Amino acid sequence: MKKELNPNRKYDYITSLNMAHYFCEIGFQLTNFEKEKKNVDVYSFFVGASNLGIGIELYLKSFIAFSGTEHIPKTHKLKNLYLQINSQLRDKIVRSCKEKNIFHNDTKTLYVRGAVDKPNTKSPYKSSKSIEELLEKHSNLFVDFRYMFSKAREKEEHFIVELENLQIFVNSLEFLTKEILK
Repeated sequence: MKKELNPNRKYDYITSLNMAHYFCEIGFQLTNFEKEKKNVDVYSFFVGASNLGIGIELYLKSFIAFSGTEHIPKTHKLKNLYLQINSQLRDKIVRSCKEKNIFHNDTKTLYVRGAVDKPNTKSPYKSSKSIEELLEKHSNLFVDFRYMFSKAREKEEHFIVELENLQIFVNSLEFLTKEILK
């Protein structure tokens, strides 16, 4: 799967993939309050989810570029970006996610209603059963959480994050990143 890149493009990949890693790492630190046994306020939750969204977006756009595409879509929609990755890379992501037992029955989903609640694991939403469904539900992750203040004002809005499934998905993207940069 090695692909020769000119040095400038290779450094672009290294930069964007490392940025993606750190955005996701910060996102998980700010949203993953149960593992740390600490309470997270709603603002940390929104900042963390925004970071996850932009991090996943950077991974996906980097994989599209790595596939040889010169035109990188100017969108934040995660499912649309995922579907533009070449099928070989998508297959590797799917295999890696399955090996890590993604979409098992007791997956944690966090949700919060506007800015009035604390993040809550007693979600009324069902967990995703496929990568496409996960990315469809979270397709606007960055935009939804970055602009939650206006969205929550327009109507009573529930914001959801399938944290555990997203963690497995991101781990698979990181695994693929290491393979690409070998």
